[in-house]
Amino acid sequence: MTPAERFLKNARNIATNPLIQESVEYTNIFTGISEGLFGVKFIGTFSSNVFPETLKFSDGYKCLIWDSAYWYIFSNIMKLYPLRQYEHIKSVAMYMKHQLKKVLFYFLSLKTENYPALSAEVSLAYRKLSDKTVKFNHKYLENNKNKINEATYFAKIFCLFHELNHIKNIEDKDDFNRKSKDLTKLFIGAEKLVQDTSFLDMLLGYYTKEAIDKAFKQIISSNNAELEEEIISDMCAFHDTISFFEQNYPTLSVEEIYSRVYEVLLFINSVNFMLIQICQQWNYHYKLCVKIIDVETHSKMMSELNNDTLLRFIITDILRRIETYELFKENEDILHTNFYGLRYGVGKRNSFVEDTVNSLTSANQFAEIYYDSSLYSREETKNALNVRDIMIGW
Repeated sequence: MTPAERFLKNARNIATNPLIQESVEYTNIFTGISEGLFGVKFIGTFSSNVFPETLKFSDGYKCLIWDSAYWYIFSNIMKLYPLRQYEHIKSVAMYMKHQLKKVLFYFLSLKTENYPALSAEVSLAYRKLSDKTVKFNHKYLENNKNKINEATYFAKIFCLFHELNHIKNIEDKDDFNRKSKDLTKLFIGAEKLVQDTSFLDMLLGYYTKEAIDKAFKQIISSNNAELEEEIISDMCAFHDTISFFEQNYPTLSVEEIYSRVYEVLLFINSVNFMLIQICQQWNYHYKLCVKIIDVETHSKMMSELNNDTLLRFIITDILRRIETYELFKENEDILHTNFYGLRYGVGKRNSFVEDTVNSLTSANQFAEIYYDSSLYSREETKNALNVRDIMIGW
């Protein structure tokens, strides 16, 4: 048994009936990149950890745990986004909110397994939504199926390179230190560039000037090594992804590759931010309910929620915009294309996501589920994860 297999057996809850598995074609491609280019063992699984991760053991063994639970959640959210063009149709709007809430309950049933009774109760909420039929014409989904499949592939390639760059950063300290110095120079140069009127005008469609200034001041004065390493991995993965598609998809122009990768990365940021936000909010709500923290501490933690994550996404987005802007000054449309239908119009409210997430993360919604879970006796709690696994089809 390899160190990774031993780790998965002891530290991860693995689905016996995974809802999806990576295709043989994609597994071969990902294995070739991971093992052939980076010397990192590629291991596919479907676990309650959800997020992909890289591991390096004391004996030097390195592996990438490719968790298809994440891609099940990711793809089910992604396929909803192009439907926004039809959300004026009541049945479509209801379907979008229903499906998003269902997949987020599925996610939460996995991420709350340290609190088994709560996890079981969340899975019951998921099952109720799964058993409910929402009237919907599936032709709207079929219209975008091929594009969504392609966008998911772009997303997977980026995430693969992002995770592998974490290992590279750990192993080659000299290279990482060079990248760190280059990144600091890039921050300073970017801070100056965003004062340029034409570039600032383009950014202001997405961020306020105050938000941009605050982000660069924070990142330049910060000594947050973990945040810096995430940004470096993001930027390296961006370049690796562009190079991969340039080499393997000669039918796509450089402009098409940049525009599609850029659109997909914006979507990855929004999904990851949403999932991290929900996890943290439920964790804080739980700590308040069991009196680990008081109301004042809870309020403070909620107000500071995801500061580093948001800062990372804003900075990497602006850096990618700068690079794309400087490469294609004559074609700024690259930064505004919506080929897959994953972007939302500037200034428009993404209501189906915001409303669903706000309702799901509210203290009242959490308390309703938490106090139902508190009805479990000590004996029943021991079997709560078995209840969870049955409800979500594991």
